[in-house]
Amino acid sequence: MVLGGSAEAVGEHTFASAELDAKIVDTGRASFAIGSASFLAAAEGGAQYATTDAFCEVDGADFVFTKTRTVTGKNWEETTTQVFAVDFADLTLRNPLIITPESSYRVGSYQHVSDGNVAEVDFDVEVRAEHTYADVYAGALTIEDSYSGSLIEATLAIG
Repeated sequence: MVLGGSAEAVGEHTFASAELDAKIVDTGRASFAIGSASFLAAAEGGAQYATTDAFCEVDGADFVFTKTRTVTGKNWEETTTQVFAVDFADLTLRNPLIITPESSYRVGSYQHVSDGNVAEVDFDVEVRAEHTYADVYAGALTIEDSYSGSLIEATLAIG
């Protein structure tokens, strides 16, 4: 499973946040992957612009459900992706069942941004099984009076 995304904000006062929780567990009869990633960006002052993106890829599972929702306000945007996947040990499907609803909403709200530029990254990743792999790439960058950016990508696998 690969789960991640980014948040970017341009303006005099900016905020960008990336949060990710992911877990893979092998019970012997089945392997379960569960995850959630949320990205929030907001900007105030000057040429304000905020954008977010999230993604998820799952390979080798029999059933995959991912749900992505993006909400855009006047000066902010938030994208959240959630995933649940199961790979049954005694079941081999020629074509896995994959469900991936996506939704986008526009709202008229304005979000106040505190003075300055802030970028945050928070993650919790867990893999419980034999022969596992977990890798996280995270970054946060601010440029005074102009930019905040946060990104995170986590790769989890059972082999």
